[in-house]
Amino acid sequence: METEAQKILGKVNSEVTGFNDQSDLKISAACNMVAFLDGHMACVSLQFKDRDGPKPTAEAVKRP
Repeated sequence: METEAQKILGKVNSEVTGFNDQSDLKISAACNMVAFLDGHMACVSLQFKDRDGPKPTAEAVKRP
């Protein structure tokens, strides 16, 4: 999950042989069992570099 998220959120390199390096994107994943009959649940926590600046809006975080 941690490495796949970097692919999903990243871009293919110019040679189209792999993905651009995203070593600055830190992802820590955990799996928890939940009582759902159908589907999955995700709990996401984001931490930004500029912690003292204005907090980004949800729309700003969604933009590529």
